[in-house]
Parts: sequence; C-alpha cells; structure tokens
Amino acid sequence: MRPTDPRFAWNQVRVDTFYVDAAHTAPFTGRVLPGLSQAVSEDGQQYRVLYGDAVETGAPLTMLAFNRGLRRLGGDWGQYIVIIGVLLFAISTAISWSYYGDRSAQYLFGSGVILPYRLIFVLMHFVGAVLPLASVWALGDVFLGMVILPNLLALILLSGKVRRMTDSYFERRPWVENALAHKQRKERER
Repeated sequence: MRPTDPRFAWNQVRVDTFYVDAAHTAPFTGRVLPGLSQAVSEDGQQYRVLYGDAVETGAPLTMLAFNRGLRRLGGDWGQYIVIIGVLLFAISTAISWSYYGDRSAQYLFGSGVILPYRLIFVLMHFVGAVLPLASVWALGDVFLGMVILPNLLALILLSGKVRRMTDSYFERRPWVENALAHKQRKERER
C-alpha cells in the first residue's frame, strides 16, 4: 500500500487487512466501494460486510470491559449495565441542559423565546439521532464553542470585580471566625 492510497478506518484507526468472514480466516482482496456500500473481490464476488481487526472506543469498549470483568459471575450481562448507564446519563443530561438552556434564554431574551428554544432543542435531538456520530460531535463542539465565547468575555470584563471580591475575602479571613464559632458551639454542646 502506498502512502497516497486511501485508507479505511474504524473509530478513526486504520484497518489494514479485511476479511470476508467473522473468524478472520479468509482475507479479502479486491476493491472497496464506499459510495455503493459494497466491496468487490478480485473474482467478482460482492460483499456488503467485511471484517477486520479494529479497536473499540467509548461505550463499545466499556461493554467489552464489563463483559470480560463480569464473566466470572456467570454470563455476558455487563453490556446491560453500560446500556442502562448510558441511557440514564443521556436522559438526565437532556433534561438538565433543556432546563439550563430555557432559563438562560428566558433571562437573556424574555419569556417569548422559551417555546421556540424548546422546539429547537427537541429538533436537535432528532438531528443528533440521524446524523453520523462524527458530525454530531463536531456540531456539539461548535455549539459549545458558541457558549464559551460569551463566558470568556464575561470573565475578562468581570476580572477586576472578582479580584476585589477575592481580596476582600482574604482580608476578612472568615475561616478564622468560622473556626471560632464552631469551637464555641462544640463547647456548648458538651
């Protein structure tokens, strides 16, 4: 394979050798046609699925780890732990981000923007479900970047006030007062 030849990958890691069977006993030689979602061997045989040695990442890697780690307890049920965990994480994240987003939208733009925000929020869940994973991550990065910029601007603009408040805190030394109050309360309780 020349350095300029196209490479095929799984989870952004190059797969050098493909096989026509899951047991990896029959190597594939021929052409892979990604646009047609098929591969054609040198003898003209068409394949819709090829197999290869590839790494797993994310949830599939975690499922594999749970299955191997819990195999001694009987059965391959580790994947169910991961499925339930990912499902609960996704639901709780969607609920909390929806709430934070509509509170922020209301604060910034008024109550009239809440319904459009919620509609866009639900629409983006559909978009996230049908787009390729790499596109979803890229889109998420763009939107998080858009949120980070106003926060960084606010940090810069408010840095003087934060500095004054920090200096005031250390000048007052409230931890000393709190320690004395705690000590007095403990003595009264005896």
